[in-house]
Amino acid sequence: MTLLVFRVMRLAGKMVKYGLARNRLHALTLIAGEGLAAAEKEVAFWERAYRGAEELARSGARLRHGGLRRLLEIDRSC
Repeated sequence: MTLLVFRVMRLAGKMVKYGLARNRLHALTLIAGEGLAAAEKEVAFWERAYRGAEELARSGARLRHGGLRRLLEIDRSC
């Protein structure tokens, strides 16, 4: 029982960290509504996204606005 509470509270903290919930109470409400598995899946997705963005930043990649359209055009022309 205490492991489940710890797991849910840690998940709620991550939901707040990644902007999926305004605060822990809101996160707990979302977890209760969506279910624990769905909330964990959503947090795992955002953890991977943030990890990938950090790796790009460490490698020196620069983000700029408007590059997606050009990438899609290049992809379609192949």
